[in-house]
Amino acid sequence: MKIKWKEKEQDKKIVNKIMTMYKDASDSKAPFVEKWKENFKAYNGELFKRQTSRKSAGNAIPNHIFSTVETIKPIMFTNPPKSIVYPTSEDGFEKAIMVQEALDYEWNRTRLIPKILNGLTNGLITGTFIEGLFWDGKKNKIGEITPVLISPFNFFIDPMATDIDEAEYCMYATYKPLGELIKQYPHLKEDLVRNVTDSPDSDLTFGSEKTNAKNQLLYIECYFRDYATDSVIEEEDGEKYKVTKLKYPNGRRTIIAGDVLLSDGENPYKDGKFPFVAWKCYDVPGQFWGISEVEMLVSVQKEICSLYNDVIDNAHLNGNAPWVLDKNSGVDKGSITNDKGLVIRKNPGTEVRREAPPPMPAYIQNIINDLKYDIQVVSGVFDATRGERPVSITSGVAIQALQDSSQGRIKLKTQNLEYFLADLGSMWLSRMQQFWTLPRTIRIMGGDYKPNSMPLIIDGKEVYFKEVINDMIDGDFDVQIKTGSTMAVNKSARFEQILRMAQTPAEDGMPIADRRMVLEYSELENVDDIIKRFEEQAQINAEQQRIQQEQQVNLQMEQQRLNHAQSIENMQMNHQSQMEAKQLDIEGKMALQEQQNSLQSEVGMVDLNNITINDLIAYLKTLSEEELNKLIKQQPEIILILNRLQEISNGTTQEGTPEREV
Repeated sequence: MKIKWKEKEQDKKIVNKIMTMYKDASDSKAPFVEKWKENFKAYNGELFKRQTSRKSAGNAIPNHIFSTVETIKPIMFTNPPKSIVYPTSEDGFEKAIMVQEALDYEWNRTRLIPKILNGLTNGLITGTFIEGLFWDGKKNKIGEITPVLISPFNFFIDPMATDIDEAEYCMYATYKPLGELIKQYPHLKEDLVRNVTDSPDSDLTFGSEKTNAKNQLLYIECYFRDYATDSVIEEEDGEKYKVTKLKYPNGRRTIIAGDVLLSDGENPYKDGKFPFVAWKCYDVPGQFWGISEVEMLVSVQKEICSLYNDVIDNAHLNGNAPWVLDKNSGVDKGSITNDKGLVIRKNPGTEVRREAPPPMPAYIQNIINDLKYDIQVVSGVFDATRGERPVSITSGVAIQALQDSSQGRIKLKTQNLEYFLADLGSMWLSRMQQFWTLPRTIRIMGGDYKPNSMPLIIDGKEVYFKEVINDMIDGDFDVQIKTGSTMAVNKSARFEQILRMAQTPAEDGMPIADRRMVLEYSELENVDDIIKRFEEQAQINAEQQRIQQEQQVNLQMEQQRLNHAQSIENMQMNHQSQMEAKQLDIEGKMALQEQQNSLQSEVGMVDLNNITINDLIAYLKTLSEEELNKLIKQQPEIILILNRLQEISNGTTQEGTPEREV
């Protein structure tokens, strides 16, 4: 019993310590809490509603604060942020791909981006938003990493801190139902029941339906640095030494509900960091809480609404000018209205007239315009930022340049948001490396990592499933957010520039910007699928071209073969023709020779080439007339010889002398 009593006393001291830190942080935050409440009322317009009983009073709210906040948000979140994992050493490249897939899967599983977008609304209104990253599992059991959007109303930090990393403590406070706590801590049921409250703190439940909830307990999860030490005995080289070490080297975590201690021990996260990441709209040196967009515009917005409604009241009053009637006019005052075609009958000599309304002073409208411009100057959101074309500028290039310059303030907020997401990604990776001790299956949609398994096809996409444990993602990695990934800066001009680069060849003849770059800047979805279809079509075209080239080569080879065969055939035919011609020539000569021989045998012919003239004359004299005629028919050249001999004997060798026949 004494031991239990001592434990109770010790638990009570710890609870009191946490409540003391909670009160100190709450007191230091109180002035900011009042501003935040006013900022939320200004954002939704409640702050500018006129409290008057006059029915005709104007109550219009031209809420430029709401317009400013809602203009900044979509510009900062035009494209979803993309985390990129870089290995710190060359041998960690393969693991970095797996870490990238695991981190993308976790962000999709927890719907982190919509939560960040909601947190950004809080940040623009209050100046700060906090994201908590907790592990909801127990040791050696499957659990999940859980991101929690924490309202500034529910976050408490060391009053002296300007950053979470340098704070001595910070805590998350909210109200939780009794049943939920009993389910988690059944052994503390009796103590929890005694601490139930039906009137929770309205600040902790601001904007929540828990304001009137019952059976709630104040739940505080506190992380703080505890410098308590323990003496331990260490042995080195056979000798023992007494060494003093910190009892909680990674810090301490204590959880209470009401005045009940639920948990107390070392910070469960090995990275030694408090599980919170903060983003600030405007960071103020020397303080933790940032300044919001709304805070700087509230006073100007109040004046705009006041003057705007005064103008409306004046329009209502002057649009219904008063009537002046003599008492003896005979006109009942209740009979005068604003109806069209109204006819008024009065007594002669009396007056019935309507007063002319005074003109509205011009400076009132000028002041309203000046106040609207002041809101633009203070917020940095101008007409060009909202996509409106300035009246005095008509050039498209000038408008784009103006839009680019008008987003300077928003660019700075976007860079801070990217640093915030990078810190959150690094913390998330640390959680996976520490707690993913048991295999868990992640889904990979069309990533660069291709496990050794058959994919499923869902909506035309390849889907892989991969088992991952912390050994597969251990090591040192840097998580960064792609520069400009969350914001489109002068996107039209940038896309036109990319198109021109795609049409401009470089030194090697290839375009400066490739197809993937153009598609990525076009904001089309499923860029990888489009590129894959292009590659498949390119393979089909290449295969068709290869087949056509093979067919063309085969046709050329066949034509060459046919030409060669034709050439050989022609050569053979020519050779045969020549041989036949030669054969015919030989046969002809042989036939002629036979005829000559036959004639010689028949008429005693001789070879003229081998006899002399005297022999020929002697031979001819021996022939009869019939034999001579037959010889002349066979060898007509005998006539020429005879004529020539006749000319010589007559002395007629001159040219032109007719030959005489024999």
